[in-house]
Amino acid sequence: MARISVAFATVIALWAIGAAVVAGGALVDLRERARGPEAPLRAYLAAVTAEDLDAALQTIAPAARPRAAPFIAEQLGNSYRILGLGVRHPSLLARLLGRADSMEQALITVQLDITLTTGETWRATTHVPVVWEAGAWYLARAPLQPEPP
Repeated sequence: MARISVAFATVIALWAIGAAVVAGGALVDLRERARGPEAPLRAYLAAVTAEDLDAALQTIAPAARPRAAPFIAEQLGNSYRILGLGVRHPSLLARLLGRADSMEQALITVQLDITLTTGETWRATTHVPVVWEAGAWYLARAPLQPEPP
């Protein structure tokens, strides 16, 4: 009987440790999402939907803003719904060990449902490079903006 109680207690303890790891991971993910590479993308989409050109431009890397401004102005008022989002950047361990090739870059792949100001809807998937400059993440170009030749 004591043997069963020890086994049961071990299972419960392992389950509790696993639950704590999952909960901790979820908290870290939420925190990282608010200040990670995807934050400027979410802010950009919200600003364009709200027709706020200045706020949308603030999410773009300073050097890329002049080229992005006319494109963004054309997008103002469109609404976006994120269907899927993935961020590719060096792992935390690689960054801590200094092994990352480029710790100041990431690539976001996002699938969007877009509703134009005309009411037309369409779906698109785009890749958006993100750069770390002056202590913050910025979009290297506006989502869906054609890349320079």
